[in-house]
Amino acid sequence: MKLLGVPSAIWLGVPLMVAGKTIDAMVVQHYSGPKAYGEREQHMLEFVSTQVAIAITRKRAEDALRQSEAELRALFACMRDVVIVIDSRGVYLMIAPTNPELLVKPPEDLVGKTLQDVFRQDQAESFLGVIKQVLDTKKTQQIEYDLNIGDQTVWFATSISPMTENSTLWVAHDITERKRFESVQNALYRISQTAITSEGMDTLYHSIHSILGELIPAENFFIALIEPASGEISFPYYVDQFDEPPVGMTPQQGLTGYIIRTGRPLLATREDIERLVQQGQVERLGSMSADWMGAPLIVEGALIGVMAVQIYTSGSHYDQEDLHLLEFVSTQVAQAIERKRMDEKIRSLSFTDRSDRVAQPARLHPPG
Repeated sequence: MKLLGVPSAIWLGVPLMVAGKTIDAMVVQHYSGPKAYGEREQHMLEFVSTQVAIAITRKRAEDALRQSEAELRALFACMRDVVIVIDSRGVYLMIAPTNPELLVKPPEDLVGKTLQDVFRQDQAESFLGVIKQVLDTKKTQQIEYDLNIGDQTVWFATSISPMTENSTLWVAHDITERKRFESVQNALYRISQTAITSEGMDTLYHSIHSILGELIPAENFFIALIEPASGEISFPYYVDQFDEPPVGMTPQQGLTGYIIRTGRPLLATREDIERLVQQGQVERLGSMSADWMGAPLIVEGALIGVMAVQIYTSGSHYDQEDLHLLEFVSTQVAQAIERKRMDEKIRSLSFTDRSDRVAQPARLHPPG
């Protein structure tokens, strides 16, 4: 044994033990009275040590639990998944800390609510059926659903697992981007197919408008094309709440002309439009929109026109993500328009050729 510190006249120590294991020691010492402690004090210290060991163990466990809870909360705060405990009646029992953007209300406001308070009636009934199946079979089920959060629709892929005899654990993962990508891919495919199967340009334009409206607000939508001979801008398809299509428009006029001159997509708020007008870069045409968004239609490096949408109500807005989507779709739209143009041109030439053949008199060959 190696002595440490100032030597004492008498030293008394007992182990602190829990479940047969020593976790610490409890010690007293006296520097001047060699008879300060005896068997009585030893027994007393041993008796007290049992309670002290239990108290220390409990305190350490509480500290460890608090640390674990803090780490778990920090972990959940960084997660993009929503973790919820929901009972067999569809009542929210507990919500782990998570990104508030993925919740319709703060966690403290959701606890005690039911699925019927959050989802549409048909969705809530369907989920209750899944919960019953999970609790009956003790097997995890996977579902996908959408939920309106703020002014956005968020899609979730959710795993529902049995937790207790009367509750389930929901782990919901945000798949909005995946769903958006799938929607865009589907839209591009349908536009391409419409270019092949539609009977004419009007049908193609109407289909493009309908398909685009599934991705972004497109109540007001038009397609503008540059006339190769005159350089003027025509509007073969134009749907608007207030205005008729411009006539005889040139690339020096309007936001459409601005895109044709610059060759770049544009997202403009009312303030942006006013600024462009004041700078002399745009000549104002038609009713003032709250948001205007357009993308050039380009085929093999040549700009053939513009596809644009606009919103008149101030409550809705486009963002950069919408602009990227419009630009992405415009590539397929330009190809579809050009393909349809070529088909109609070939059909027209073929019809003209057949007409000429019918008009020509049949030649009579002399007998050989």
